[in-house]
Amino acid sequence: MKRVLVCGSNGLLGQRLAWLLDSDDEYEVLHSSHHRSFVQNEILIDYTQLDISNRSDVKSLVTSFRPDVILNAAAMTNVDACERERELAWKMNVTAVENLVEVCRKIDAKLVHVSTDYVFDGKTVTILKATGSIR
Repeated sequence: MKRVLVCGSNGLLGQRLAWLLDSDDEYEVLHSSHHRSFVQNEILIDYTQLDISNRSDVKSLVTSFRPDVILNAAAMTNVDACERERELAWKMNVTAVENLVEVCRKIDAKLVHVSTDYVFDGKTVTILKATGSIR
């Protein structure tokens, strides 16, 4: 049985991942989220509150659960808010991922980081296509 930590379990993507993984007996899943409430209240999934931008909290939770895989669906996704609140956007979209990468290296876990398919260079927009499976 694979142990999977899902970060961002209360977001739209995270809730879908949670629903899919919880229906498969092949996985032991720990759901985590920064927020206390779900986007879709009809989906009831237990989760642990975790701020992945807090290095010591990430280290503590991950070293105690020891997942084989971390699925990161957590991010600050509102483009306009990211432009207005650059420090917060950096904390949520860069520092948080660095924390996950660091702890994955220490416990030899895989990290699957889900991100946008848009790449912004300030001048043009390039759309990248990728496919993959968590299995």
